[in-house]
Amino acid sequence: MKSFYPIFLLLLCSFSIHAQDTITYEMTYSTYLGGNHFEQARDIAVDLEGNFYITGGTSSPDFPVTDDAYNIIYNDEGSSTVGGWGPMMVFVSKFSKTGELIWSTYIGGPNYDRAYAIEVDADGFVYIGGRAGDNFPTTEGAFQENFILQAPINNLYGHQNGFIAKLSPDGSELIWATYYGSDSFGFFRDIDIDDVGNVYGILNAVKTLPNGIPPNAFDTDLNGNYDMVPVKFSSDGSAVIWATVLGGSGEDRGGPSIRVGPDKSVYVAGATKSTDWPVTSNSPQPQNGGLSDLFITRLSPNGDSLIYSTYLGGSDNEFSETHCLEVDHLGQAYIACGSKSNDITTTADAIKATKTANEGFDALIAKLSEDGSEFMAVSYFGGPGIDFAEGMYVDSLQNYYVAGGTSSTNLPVSAAAVQTQLGGQNDGFIIKVSPQFDTLEYCTYWGGEEDDSVRAFHLAASGEIGLSGQTESEDLWVSDNAFQIAHASPNTRADSYFTVLTPEEEPVISSTMEFSEKLLKVFPNPVDDLLFISSDDPIQRIVLYHINGQMLKSFPENQTTLDFSRIKAGTYILQIQNHLGQYRFEKVIVL
Repeated sequence: MKSFYPIFLLLLCSFSIHAQDTITYEMTYSTYLGGNHFEQARDIAVDLEGNFYITGGTSSPDFPVTDDAYNIIYNDEGSSTVGGWGPMMVFVSKFSKTGELIWSTYIGGPNYDRAYAIEVDADGFVYIGGRAGDNFPTTEGAFQENFILQAPINNLYGHQNGFIAKLSPDGSELIWATYYGSDSFGFFRDIDIDDVGNVYGILNAVKTLPNGIPPNAFDTDLNGNYDMVPVKFSSDGSAVIWATVLGGSGEDRGGPSIRVGPDKSVYVAGATKSTDWPVTSNSPQPQNGGLSDLFITRLSPNGDSLIYSTYLGGSDNEFSETHCLEVDHLGQAYIACGSKSNDITTTADAIKATKTANEGFDALIAKLSEDGSEFMAVSYFGGPGIDFAEGMYVDSLQNYYVAGGTSSTNLPVSAAAVQTQLGGQNDGFIIKVSPQFDTLEYCTYWGGEEDDSVRAFHLAASGEIGLSGQTESEDLWVSDNAFQIAHASPNTRADSYFTVLTPEEEPVISSTMEFSEKLLKVFPNPVDDLLFISSDDPIQRIVLYHINGQMLKSFPENQTTLDFSRIKAGTYILQIQNHLGQYRFEKVIVL
């Protein structure tokens, strides 16, 4: 929330770069989303049909919910375990990309409940994770049905556990929901899902160990004031498949994110103040550089060992917010955060080689090699104000999209930006960066005359950008067909919003590999139920991706007949690897 950041005296300075006009976006839809109190959206997801799903927290009894939703009643009774901020409920809202509100629901109990993360699977089931108080609606047979109350109360939020929940595609049913935690601090900042519905989360700010950590976990003991616990749940929420402790002897609770890689290894990133965070011998930065650094750690698929682990940071502070990590189809990790350090080594031709010389933060973006041994690209981004990253996405061509918040008045915006100037004290920003971070392909502000931030970001298959977050502005641009044309609580509280930016032309996904059809081919295309592979060399790996780069399904090696009967109609990318190389079949069409 931008109101957390102090106001600094801003000194104007000039940029040596400008965004290249390689792509043009148009704002095709924008609406307020909120009630008469307070809303904050924290994540956004998109399904295979291009519908957007937004989640966060609301304290408004009149938040817009739909008649057939799972829960249409706001519970504001509170209890003895609620904190100083009072009760809040989770909201989940599904919009079409043209702005129709398809369904919207509350989820929660009488205490402080808020979601930070949302994912949607190939069948349209919706998964959310976050923090919850006592009496959150868990389901029978869930791994942890009951709230565990230990440790002193969290003054702001009350007693808290983490939660993960799964909703039906139409938003009318809670399929399963479980707590996970053992004290008043631990909660989920991020979740991810794999192609069979297992759910991965990273429990943040852990002071007392939760249940389910096996003896063969990478680490089974607490190490400092706060640690983190990555965990893998079964697809029905009834079991912890594995969990492990991650942390050092200092404070480790800096906005962690989690992603599942193409090989089912698990990537986590966040911020740490520990000088002894577990790192591996191939680490490109084996030591903490300053007060607080980022960490990027890749765990084995069963959570019992590290594939790699490294710091990233300078002599001052790096901090991460809700979503700071993405992984591409090659297993390369992308990280974004806020940085106060001015001595981080950037890569050649970086879009911004040095941090702005002031006491504030720049955004910092980095790309790490698949084996974790090299930072392939590192760059600052920002101006003389406070700039920090929150939402991000990597497309199938490894272009990196980053969004966040800024108070800088002179970002290097595109000539065709949808908003070329800072609208108020703080706005959101959206950028698109080339794979090596050497070209800023698009940059725009987004906001009104008051405080605004982009806290949630996602890319749809046909290139639409979905944005959400929070706004205190009454003059935010809304489209003629907006679901909610005005701020519901002007001058007092923040509303959420939902905005769609549409590219001028649909992105063309070009082939990244050349190969002989005599050596490898797939047929038929389009495909109905079965797709066949012919290869002169044994097949090692087969992965199906959505055209926007999202991994959907992996198939066993040497399987030459692929069952597509449960794959929804659409356009996909099929990646096949044999001993001769890695091949990508673009635009595989499923009928």
